[in-house]
Amino acid sequence: MQMIERLKRHIGRRRRNARRAPNPRWGVDFLSEIRTRTPIEPMTILDVGANIGLSSLEYQDRFPNAEIHAFEPSPQNFHRMDEVLAGAPGIRRHNCAVGAAPGEVMFRHNPYHPTMSRIGEGEGEEIAVPITSLDAFCERNRIDSVDILKIDTEGYEIEVLAGAEQLMSEQRIALIQLECGLNPDYSNHHIQIERLLAHMFQRGYRLFGLYEQWEWTLDPSPALARADAVFISSAAIAESRRSAG
Repeated sequence: MQMIERLKRHIGRRRRNARRAPNPRWGVDFLSEIRTRTPIEPMTILDVGANIGLSSLEYQDRFPNAEIHAFEPSPQNFHRMDEVLAGAPGIRRHNCAVGAAPGEVMFRHNPYHPTMSRIGEGEGEEIAVPITSLDAFCERNRIDSVDILKIDTEGYEIEVLAGAEQLMSEQRIALIQLECGLNPDYSNHHIQIERLLAHMFQRGYRLFGLYEQWEWTLDPSPALARADAVFISSAAIAESRRSAG
């Protein structure tokens, strides 16, 4: 009997140590890790800063049953997105910005680098575009919960999150993916990770992983410049624990 008890304790220690060991597969493919690390089956996805729609297409490919909403304020980018997503009627497209509150905002379209178009200072023509908030949008469209929220807004992330305060406070967004800066010397168009961590931790979100890590390509350096940070809600963590038994 003592031998059996010692064997059980030994197996228990091995299992705990295995859970603590670093996993080299994490931090590589966020969408795959949703299925391997959580019980979440994405059914509602919001793509804020969708540009020409390539990320929305990837979401549809991975989660064909999901309802996907793609937001892009640039009229030029939105026109191109209409062409790219012509064969994807399941992706709903919205030609507007997303921020702290509905209304109108000045948006700067960069014709030379469309992915760098943004709200705020920068190159390109400044135009007025409609803007909504995620709280208002979800209420208007009767969306009770969001499984994945992706935000790529070139430094406007906190404003987007401010407009989702109710959704976040009620833990109705499971996973939030944002591009963030890792180096204050280079990432002037991205929210710095320390500010992002403080904002998310205060609202009950925890870091799920870092993906798409980049050095500063114009000035080769071993220091990372930016990455996609993914956060998971406390409610989703609790559900994962229940599912794991």
